[in-house]
Amino acid sequence: QGKRNQNVPTMTIADYAKSSSNTSGRTAGNSIDFLIGDEYAPGFSSALSKRLLSSLTKFDTFIDSTVSRVEDSCKENTRLVREKQSEIDSLQQVLRQIKIDRGVLGSANSGVAAQKASIEETQLKMELDKEKLNQQVESIQMEVDILSKEKENYQQKVNVVREQKKAVELQEETKIEELTKGVMLYTRLGLDFERIKDDLWFRFTYLDPNDPLRQFSFSLTMINGDTYQVNACDPELPKEAILAIVRQLNKTSHGSCNAIPAFVRSMRGEFKKHYV
Repeated sequence: QGKRNQNVPTMTIADYAKSSSNTSGRTAGNSIDFLIGDEYAPGFSSALSKRLLSSLTKFDTFIDSTVSRVEDSCKENTRLVREKQSEIDSLQQVLRQIKIDRGVLGSANSGVAAQKASIEETQLKMELDKEKLNQQVESIQMEVDILSKEKENYQQKVNVVREQKKAVELQEETKIEELTKGVMLYTRLGLDFERIKDDLWFRFTYLDPNDPLRQFSFSLTMINGDTYQVNACDPELPKEAILAIVRQLNKTSHGSCNAIPAFVRSMRGEFKKHYV
């Protein structure tokens, strides 16, 4: 039944569609036989043949669109391959130049290797100079540290001296104050005193009954903050007597508040002994 019949006219779907478009008055029930591939098929109605023709047209359009997309894709891939190949060639050129610079490959320009050697030599010299400078800096820093330490020690000594000076000044002021208080007790007995620069002058009156206003005076000063000394007497007293009285004052002044009054009485006694 599927064999081809030589007495029956045959045509393709396209031929039938063409003939159908030129033929009128044919009913929907009319049919004709078609050849599909190598096998014989029964006749199709005109409605079915139109649907087949429409599907064939859509299929052809799909095929044409697909082929066009494939061709465009091939062109784009070709373009990308060329770009990547160009990048690869560029990178290979850069790699080759790096190898040349490092002496791995030879170069037509022999000056590159010489320039590289010169640069390396310069870098070596710079590193050596840098090392020497670092050593000099370390040496200078050590000297600075030593000087800073010496300065600190000196400053500490200066501070100690200043504190000692303050202590001495305070001690002198205290002793002068004590001396003043002690002497005030004798003012009414004809004793007066006056401070002139670093000397404290003592003046006695009422010693000579024949001349009560006659003055007998001497000056007392302190040396190094802890030693008394008599610089002058008017009228003069024997040096031996003055030295003995001052020696006793320096001996007892550190531990006794009565040392100054006793000293003043002793000096008054010496004036009275020699001049009254």
